[in-house]
Amino acid sequence: MYRYPIFLLVAALFPACNHSGSQQDYAASEKTMTMEMPRTGEAPTPPGDQSAAPQPKIILTASMRCRVKDLERSTQSVRQAVEGMKGSITQMNWVHSQSSIENMLTIRIPSDKLDTLLERISREATYVHYRNLHSEDVTAEYVDIETRLRTKKEVRDRYIDIRRNKARTVTEVLDAEEKIRALQEEIEAQEGRLKYLSNQVALSTLTWNSTSPSPANRAGKRRIPFRQAGRGQPGQWVETAPEPDPRHHLPLAAVARRSGGGCCLEKM
Repeated sequence: MYRYPIFLLVAALFPACNHSGSQQDYAASEKTMTMEMPRTGEAPTPPGDQSAAPQPKIILTASMRCRVKDLERSTQSVRQAVEGMKGSITQMNWVHSQSSIENMLTIRIPSDKLDTLLERISREATYVHYRNLHSEDVTAEYVDIETRLRTKKEVRDRYIDIRRNKARTVTEVLDAEEKIRALQEEIEAQEGRLKYLSNQVALSTLTWNSTSPSPANRAGKRRIPFRQAGRGQPGQWVETAPEPDPRHHLPLAAVARRSGGGCCLEKM
């Protein structure tokens, strides 16, 4: 008598339990998916910098013009200073005149010693006309040449491998050798440019132009007060040329003068 009511009750509870279990499974599945999804608000970690920043390549060029008291002594002193700094003098031009001596030196000096040498020359000067310093940054060109060299060497090595191991005909061998020759010429040209830039960066160029009075002019001048010289400003001294040596003049000067068809000697 109670068979059918019990059966209906069990049949009514079974779908409800099944529906509840499905909801729990879906909720668990949704939770799992939510946990596995990446957080969109967080930026990905950037990879580390694999290559360090290139070292700056700076070419320094300086020029200086000054007046010194004794040019020969100052030139010798500067030459010794340059040799002590592991530098060299690549050019020297002496110009002599009646009133002055001028010398122009072209000096190659390690870049880290350039400031020291300029200060050393300044101590020799009695007056500095100008002192210039110019810098040129060739870092970009240097890095570009290095990159191109690396690429060209890799391509050349591949052609060398083709010629040795993969070329089967004379035409293939000759073609590979032509490619290798052209690449090698480009590599040597860029290596020469790289070597030149490295040398210019390592050694700075200084052009030193110096002047001084000539020895004869310096020895013959004398200083007298402005009142005696008749010019100048109060409190100043004036340099004058040396007075003529009386021994260089004749006591008598022969002056030829026609007088009635004859001539006579007149005492000056």
